[in-house]
Amino acid sequence: GQYLKKGSLVCVEGPMKTRRWDDKSGGKHALTEVVAETMQMLGHKNAKPSESEGVQEEMEILAEATA
Repeated sequence: GQYLKKGSLVCVEGPMKTRRWDDKSGGKHALTEVVAETMQMLGHKNAKPSESEGVQEEMEILAEATA
């Protein structure tokens, strides 16, 4: 809670991992997680346009770098 609050924008990078299991009643379950290797704080969803200027551009650059 010191650095991020609910609604904060973050970019999390890392491999995805899916875990599957059967419960005691025979129900099948699956959980997919991102195993975070890097995290970058981008801003807050309620930020004024001038405060979050460049966030979209940053996200596009990060997307291109990981493609």
